[in-house]
Amino acid sequence: MNNWNPDKSLLKRPAYLSLVEQISDAILQGMLEPGEQLPPQRELAEELGISLQTVSRAYEELRRRDLVLGEIGRGTFVQAPAPVETMPFREYRMPGNVVDLSIFKPVTSKVHKKYMSEALNEISQEIPDDLLFSFRPNQGFARHLKTASIWLNLCGVNADQERILTNNGVTQGTLAALMTVCKSGDTILAPEVGHHSLPNLCSYLGIRIKGLKQDEEGIIPDSFSKACQAGGVKAVYLMPNLANPIVSLMSETRRKSIVEIARSNDVFILENDVFGPLTPNTNPTLVSLAPERTFYLTSFTKSVMPGLRSGYMVIPAGMMSSVRNRLLATTWMATPLMAEIAARWVENGTAKKLVGIQRKSLNKRLLIASKILQSFKFNSHPCAMHIWVPLPGRWRTSPFVALAQKMGVAVAPSTPFVVNLETEVRAVRVSLGSAKENDFKRGLRILAQILSMEPEITA
Repeated sequence: MNNWNPDKSLLKRPAYLSLVEQISDAILQGMLEPGEQLPPQRELAEELGISLQTVSRAYEELRRRDLVLGEIGRGTFVQAPAPVETMPFREYRMPGNVVDLSIFKPVTSKVHKKYMSEALNEISQEIPDDLLFSFRPNQGFARHLKTASIWLNLCGVNADQERILTNNGVTQGTLAALMTVCKSGDTILAPEVGHHSLPNLCSYLGIRIKGLKQDEEGIIPDSFSKACQAGGVKAVYLMPNLANPIVSLMSETRRKSIVEIARSNDVFILENDVFGPLTPNTNPTLVSLAPERTFYLTSFTKSVMPGLRSGYMVIPAGMMSSVRNRLLATTWMATPLMAEIAARWVENGTAKKLVGIQRKSLNKRLLIASKILQSFKFNSHPCAMHIWVPLPGRWRTSPFVALAQKMGVAVAPSTPFVVNLETEVRAVRVSLGSAKENDFKRGLRILAQILSMEPEITA
């Protein structure tokens, strides 16, 4: 750092995050320019009077945010801003003829538009006053909570209405749950390849996140147990029903093992079941196995319609007031109009009908993918909305994704899903529902061509 140094007097707990914010602000304000070298970690620790571990953790977080780049033997340098967001999807940034298979979306058609148009027209003819004029944040309208119970039953969840909360979807619910059970400096566990938004969300809240080893069913119990024994773990975030990147489906035996470990170590469970009733309920939900410590989250955006930004949370007994206050502090209340449409569709059977349509559509898309990519290995399931493609040979993720886009197809790289920075996962996620069928086929043919090639550059 030439003309700027962190201010020791501005450091506050957690010190590593405070240091990250100071350096981040300096980069964003131009006081630290691309290519400029940060001081050696030991030197900065001595100058600020903090531990080397604290500085190392701050540098690691800066790397996660793509603000700096560490070079072995040379040091840590400020990076130029990335041209696009560090998210797996690319929708709305695609040039002309590029097929976008990066966005995680259900298959949609004119039927979906028809049902939404009818719902809006119906509501416009008989719109309830409380839907228009309600301004007080609350647990939800009584009728909405009643229909929530019906929908949750389809997901394999039987919960009292006193434990159900309406919200605007899984992301909002995750934020409220994290703010309820964790404070800055606490640790949350997740699969080493998991939800792409979770690391950033934890970073904003000052929560540590650690990735757990996983197999074809999800996190490995022994890895979970050892992480808990290390101390400081408040919660584990899981997606046991196919929505996770690697398309894993957790067995009943594994779920019971995870619950037992969580109970033994007094760890909360955040269960993301965004697919809801799209996944056959052959295994018990985690919330049904451990209702006293599980925050269950589901929504309509994946199984029914992307624009229906509405969802439900099931809260552990005695924690409703705390969670509701967190929602109040962040988003005030669930959007009444969206909650009303969701409730009507549950009542009249439209939601269930669209789930059935989605299952058939995904089955058809998977058959297409299996035929075009028959020479290559990939993870899949008839009810999943994507496939996970491990890259063959010497392919690495970034060159593969770059070449794919150059040749006309966008896919999601594995990088945003990987929790542990030191772990390299060479794979891509391919959405089954984000493009029209003919474009979908064209995109898959391009991927098959690239997968058959040897990369020109492997490093």
